[in-house]
Amino acid sequence: MLTKVQKWGNSLALRIPKAFALDAQLENDSPVEISFVDGQIVIKPVSTPIWT
Repeated sequence: MLTKVQKWGNSLALRIPKAFALDAQLENDSPVEISFVDGQIVIKPVSTPIWT
């Protein structure tokens, strides 16, 4: 899938398609880890610990 990088304030942003967000269980304000590995941007969801 192709998408565009867009300006958001002084930063750049990507829109995550709804189907991808659902598959990754991402919602608005979900924490993610972003890294740069071997020339690629990698975005991973961060699981929140469940406290009992």
